Amino acid sequence: AFCLGAPGQPTSRLFFLGSNGGAIAAVDPRAPGTTGAAARAILLPEAHNKKINTLSAHAGGHLLASASTDASVRIWDVRKLRDALLQIEPLEMDPPEMGPSQIGGEQIGARGPSPQVFKAKPLCSLPLGASSQSAVWAPVAAAGGGLTSLLVTSFDNQLAIYRNLGGGGGGAPAPAVVIRHNTQTGRWVVPFRAEWTSAGDGVLVGGMSRTADVYDSAT
Repeated sequence: AFCLGAPGQPTSRLFFLGSNGGAIAAVDPRAPGTTGAAARAILLPEAHNKKINTLSAHAGGHLLASASTDASVRIWDVRKLRDALLQIEPLEMDPPEMGPSQIGGEQIGARGPSPQVFKAKPLCSLPLGASSQSAVWAPVAAAGGGLTSLLVTSFDNQLAIYRNLGGGGGGAPAPAVVIRHNTQTGRWVVPFRAEWTSAGDGVLVGGMSRTADVYDSAT
């Protein structure tokens, strides 16, 4: 999984990687104050217990949502990751002919010291009934939840919308809206990953009858 920091925000220069083993890496590819091909990187090695399927950066710049095969979605404060990045030495990035090094059991194009391990707790964790294939923030102020509305797709045959996330406390908020939808795509079909409409007032997702289904996000 991969996503960029939100445009126009202090974290916009960062990008985030999610591994098959459940780790999240935050990378600053430009490493302020350095010259040449250098970057800073930190690692959350146990962000999830299983594969991370999607990462989504909040438009406000300080929240990151991670959806995982371990049947959970977790919300992270990326300001803590950004501040930690500024405290470490940059890595030298590999030229094309160099071999990659490891991040969370997977490979990235960097050499020298390994990324620094960073311990952080999520702001909250959303337990689900089955593996989550995606979690995506509303692009604009969605009905009833502002910019902090999150749309979650999982294999429990439902699409869930959570409102007003990111306040901390570490609890497990309940979904504000639950939409029943067949997400059992089987072995030979790419898993459905619901998306917001551009106005944030609807949800668009594929259907098993070769349809594109649209739901009202407010009900």
